[in-house]
Amino acid sequence: MWQILRRNPGALGAALLLHLFLIALTLVGVDWLAAFDDVRAKPRVVQARIVSSDAVQAEAARVRRAEEKRKAERERAEQEAELERRHKTEQKRLAEIAAHRQAEEKAQRQAEAARLAAERAKRQAETERKAEDEVRLQAEAKHRAEQEAQRQAEAKRRAEQEAQRQAEVKREAEQEAQRQAEAKRRAEQEAQRQAEAKREAEQEAQRQAEAKRKAEQEAQRQAEAKRK
Repeated sequence: MWQILRRNPGALGAALLLHLFLIALTLVGVDWLAAFDDVRAKPRVVQARIVSSDAVQAEAARVRRAEEKRKAERERAEQEAELERRHKTEQKRLAEIAAHRQAEEKAQRQAEAARLAAERAKRQAETERKAEDEVRLQAEAKHRAEQEAQRQAEAKRRAEQEAQRQAEVKREAEQEAQRQAEAKRRAEQEAQRQAEAKREAEQEAQRQAEAKRKAEQEAQRQAEAKRK
């Protein structure tokens, strides 16, 4: 209402004049109902009483004070409304700033979460790769150990075969040595037999030669005896 009166000063002046008129009538003490009845009952007689200018000025001053008070209240209300509007605007700005900050913080948290997730995924992948490498290394080590065990088993088998071969060679060498020793013994025995046979033959030859010599001597003796 006050905003309408501010936009229409003429209406404000008319309202003030109307209020002053009503106040003057109140001070005069006009009985509206009695006057209305008198108008209906008998011809209207106008009675008026002069109002003191001091009272009118006092009432005008009171009206001005009241108007000034209302104006002050209106200005205060407008200031409060402006403060409220500024407060709401500031709150809205702060809310927007807070929302923007929250959005930025949320984006940062999401980015940080994404980074941490990427790091966790990278660490997980690295862990899995290391685990796979460890499994592969263990498998290779196991394979090398199996190959080494096979090589050692093969070497042991070959060593055993070589030992058996050497034992067989040694046994054959011992048998050959025994055969050679037996052959040598037999050769020695044969040599001894031949030597004995030769000695006996020589003795027989000597015996026959001695017998022949004796026979020749006996023949010579007989011939000498016969000649005599």
